[in-house]
Amino acid sequence: MKMQPNFSFWQHEPKFLRAVCLALGRFHLRDGRIRGGRKQWHLVAQPRMRSQQNEAKMLNISDGKEGCAELRKVFMIPSRFKSTRSLSRGRSEYCPIRPMLRFTIGLILATAGLGSLGFADAQSTDDSLRIYAVDILHNPPQPWTGYGVYLGRGLVITAAHVVGSASQTNPGVRIAGVDLPAKAVKEGSLERVDLTLLSIDEKKLPIYLQMRRMPLCEKPPWAGEPVIVAIPESTARSHIMSPQLLPLDVRTKFSTVIRDVATTGNSGSGVFDAGTKCLLGIMSRKIFVRPSTSAGESEEKDIAKYFVPASTIRAFIPTESRF
Repeated sequence: MKMQPNFSFWQHEPKFLRAVCLALGRFHLRDGRIRGGRKQWHLVAQPRMRSQQNEAKMLNISDGKEGCAELRKVFMIPSRFKSTRSLSRGRSEYCPIRPMLRFTIGLILATAGLGSLGFADAQSTDDSLRIYAVDILHNPPQPWTGYGVYLGRGLVITAAHVVGSASQTNPGVRIAGVDLPAKAVKEGSLERVDLTLLSIDEKKLPIYLQMRRMPLCEKPPWAGEPVIVAIPESTARSHIMSPQLLPLDVRTKFSTVIRDVATTGNSGSGVFDAGTKCLLGIMSRKIFVRPSTSAGESEEKDIAKYFVPASTIRAFIPTESRF
């Protein structure tokens, strides 16, 4: 009785998938022990081969025409594509599977690869914004952490309530793993403009940071616009939320908001345009509602986060500090 190839654990996988794996060099067929005068085929894993000679050997079957016929049967390759080639002094036959699968495999890999590369590229560019994200420190230290954004030339923008009164909190900035003392260039307040501009010694920064500049976005944010919120440890994506979805009493005062509350950075963190990577604003506060029920008012429910927009930041920065 003719012995069929033994493909071990994956013998029930689709034939085309096995063909792809073979063609990519992830696996190869190797003859095992001789049983009853015939060889039994086994599937074994191997590292991907890159040289042309190894790629040819990858599809070589050392049992000659019979082995090649078995391989054709598994992958449903028509016999008219049969071709022989000597790869060693022994008896062998080379089955031209790669030319037949080249276009199909290329198309599949290109489609899948573009998606994965696009995601990886988006993630890598998002993380590139973390270099501008800083921690705002107090002296003495506080149990909570506030954030800020390094603009360049030793300037850091953050929310006013994160720093508090600089004369009392003695703020510092942790940037690129270095703690530096900071001076207040201009202070705002939570009730008016929730911004404070700090200054640190630029010469104490790494060279790659001394050369950095973070531009403010020129265009106002629009509803549905994708954004990135960055803190030193991570980034998170969100979207601009239409102010029309906010309660009537806050629509006008807090018109620049994002929808994701729990997954994005807190006060002082930067909100960046996902496309151009410019600074859209500085995170200021949460907006919540307290739904009413038959049993009375329920717990607060966060619905959005307000950020101070770039236009307000531009007007807030003193003329002599602009660049």
